[in-house]
Amino acid sequence: MPTVLLTGASRGIGLEFALQYAGDGWKVHACCRNPAAAQELAGIAEAASGRVQIHRLDVADFHAIDELADSLDSTAIDVLINNAGTFGRFPFALSSAEQAFGRSDYHDWADVYRVNVFAPMKMAEAFVDHVASSEQKKLVTVSSIMGSIGANSYGG
Repeated sequence: MPTVLLTGASRGIGLEFALQYAGDGWKVHACCRNPAAAQELAGIAEAASGRVQIHRLDVADFHAIDELADSLDSTAIDVLINNAGTFGRFPFALSSAEQAFGRSDYHDWADVYRVNVFAPMKMAEAFVDHVASSEQKKLVTVSSIMGSIGANSYGG
């Protein structure tokens, strides 16, 4: 049975990935920050008769990524999907004055980069042996509007 590990699985496209892979008979390792709040994901896991495992994982916590990789040490992962992402507080939660040049909140920007840029690389490094030992050997990173040239007014 092929295996997928995906981050950001509690809602949106990540939740749909979990639903589709589980529906196709895959073993799914679904990661999210707060499994207790991921009721739809729990429903998918329940319907999948043990083929979906939900893991608590905040991809901004690189130690937690390493711990998850260690706990899945003997697991071959055919497809790793880096789907977790954040838009941070930009731009909608802040007023124009708060976003003005010279008023950048570098802690917010660091959080966005840690989740959207560094975490996918950390996931790839932590799980490279898992993926290399599988049949399909696929690494996938889902991008957001923050990475779009066409949306450069948002800071991407």
